[in-house]
Amino acid sequence: MVRIGFGGRTFAVPGHPDTNLDAQLGKTERDAGVERLHREAPERFAHLIRSLHGNSGQRVVVLVDEYDKPVPDALAEPDMALANRDFPDCCVNRRRLGSIRRRHSVR
Repeated sequence: MVRIGFGGRTFAVPGHPDTNLDAQLGKTERDAGVERLHREAPERFAHLIRSLHGNSGQRVVVLVDEYDKPVPDALAEPDMALANRDFPDCCVNRRRLGSIRRRHSVR
């Protein structure tokens, strides 16, 4: 299981969702012994899922906890709240994850 959690953090600083996701992906890669081959989050995430599935032969479960938390944290700054709202879409390419799921039977 891959767990990405946004609870217990504050996202009122520009760029913090990206930095936080980078740190969480890095820890998960290190814990799983998966080499970081890509710089951008969508490619890293896809590689992590493929690697976990390939190493275990089992389906990979992805839990994203409190994915919307960066938005209310930044409501005092409307531009930042909008950027935080769009954060999950720009960092995790849902179309790419869907194609990975179909190819590797990952659910």
